[in-house]
Amino acid sequence: MSSYVVLVILLLVSVCGARQNLTIGGLFERDGKFMQHAFTYGTEWVNERELLPQFLLVPQLTPVDPHDSYKISAQVCDMMAGSVAGVFGPHSEDTSDHVQSICDAMEIPHVETRWDTRQRRGSCLVNLFPHPSTMAKVFVDLVQVFKWEGFTLVYQDNNGLIRLNGLLAYYDHKGFPITVRQLNVGGNYRPVLRRIKNAEEKNIVIDCSGDILYDVLLHAQQVGLMGSDYSYIITSLDFQTIDWEPFMYAGTNITGVRFFDPSSTQVQDLVRFWSQQDENLGIAGDKLHVEEALTHDAVLLYAMAVEQLTKSHNVQTKPLDCDNKDSWEHGYSIINFMKVTEFTGLTGLIKFDHEGFRTDFKLEIIELTAEGMLKIGTWNTTEGVNFTQTVEEKDEASSKMDLKNVTFVVMISLVDPHAMLKETTVKLD
Repeated sequence: MSSYVVLVILLLVSVCGARQNLTIGGLFERDGKFMQHAFTYGTEWVNERELLPQFLLVPQLTPVDPHDSYKISAQVCDMMAGSVAGVFGPHSEDTSDHVQSICDAMEIPHVETRWDTRQRRGSCLVNLFPHPSTMAKVFVDLVQVFKWEGFTLVYQDNNGLIRLNGLLAYYDHKGFPITVRQLNVGGNYRPVLRRIKNAEEKNIVIDCSGDILYDVLLHAQQVGLMGSDYSYIITSLDFQTIDWEPFMYAGTNITGVRFFDPSSTQVQDLVRFWSQQDENLGIAGDKLHVEEALTHDAVLLYAMAVEQLTKSHNVQTKPLDCDNKDSWEHGYSIINFMKVTEFTGLTGLIKFDHEGFRTDFKLEIIELTAEGMLKIGTWNTTEGVNFTQTVEEKDEASSKMDLKNVTFVVMISLVDPHAMLKETTVKLD
């Protein structure tokens, strides 16, 4: 009898302690391998640390075509029928609006980590990427601190102009000369860069994706648009992930911003965890892209919000039919908890303002030098730019760096008694 009682107690403990599956969907382009890893391993991170004690997060990965809105809508509806409790992605602007419309109708949390000009409050959406107007202020502040009286903006597509509209508007009122040039389509950027060279334009803002940034800088170097006379501001938050070794030694002033230090303990812990999941992954901290880091933070934020909700509600999922006016009762509650939750993730403080846009975040200002990529200051939403050195000190250090490891050839005339040739058997060093 006693053994029977013990068995029943053990069974009850086992049943009560069982964690339910909570499925979240991920919509990622087929070439976004590391984005998929960030999403999948983010759920593993949550599960192993039991950040969501009542649930096991189950990732449902769905490869998508970034330009096929009809197909992706059908894929999202399939997810809804499978009782997903959240949708992450996609990256494409062409399809994301369709996904958001479905999630709003079904009241399913929709989580993004991309630059989006159409972020709006009141929807079932949380985007961990800062609002475009806030990001534009970063570069306005940098240009002001550098005291540029004019510059050339080199952009990849129309999104670049939208991204930097604040910078263009600021300079329009100042009356300083601004030149706007679009990069050539097809991968050969030398023609437009050569025109910049011929126009003797020295201050350059480059807005392009991290995918082509290396080639743009390489072509700039090839046409002679590098050297101590030139200053660049790179807007891509993935500047630190490219191979910047070829551009270290020309003395060019190349400045960028980043969300995180790749050598930080948090980043190294994550890279180590990813490598444990897949030994062949080949990821390093300085190759971690900002959207991958944001995706990891997004999964953690979602888990924290669900955990808060479980303290007052019995959270259960249910299948939803896109053809019926049905919705999930917990969707907006999770979104609201996400917007009021604060924590420090890979990309710093995760916090949202009253409109649901990310706020109070900090960026590191980095500069490419002959010694590598160095942090030279920070930027935040309240104080703006804060350099570890003044601009004058930075310029002086840069001038000294320009002379480092430089060999000078000195020519003199042998004129007695100022310069005389002395023969000796002693070898000179």
